[in-house]
Amino acid sequence: MSAAAIAHGPRHPRRARVRRTLAAGLLLTTCGWLPAAPAEVTSIGDFPCTQWSARRGADDRVDAPQMWLAGFMTGLATGLRIDVLAITDAPAMFSWMDDFCREHPDELLSTGAGVLFNELVHRLPDTPPHLTAR
Repeated sequence: MSAAAIAHGPRHPRRARVRRTLAAGLLLTTCGWLPAAPAEVTSIGDFPCTQWSARRGADDRVDAPQMWLAGFMTGLATGLRIDVLAITDAPAMFSWMDDFCREHPDELLSTGAGVLFNELVHRLPDTPPHLTAR
């Protein structure tokens, strides 16, 4: 590694942090220090997409499922320490979930939220938004 690279840090700090976190989790899991993650995680208060669509209605109102999604996404971002919410907002998330539930009416909101979170992670800029010149 060059002196310039060491002085300025990694080219993609977020990606590097995610890789380090995943590698550490894998290492701890394989060493037996952490239990292996279950295939599914129970989500309390989750809503099926059919309820999302029915409760949104034609006026795109904000109701309990939308607030649940906002809290769930905030929990994921906080727990994983990946600030995907810096590049979106509630109306954009709700619109995305409208489309997801239209295409997957038998799914749960937590499933859609996981897909959305992953999409947002892949759209993150290399430089955190709060450090971007205005």
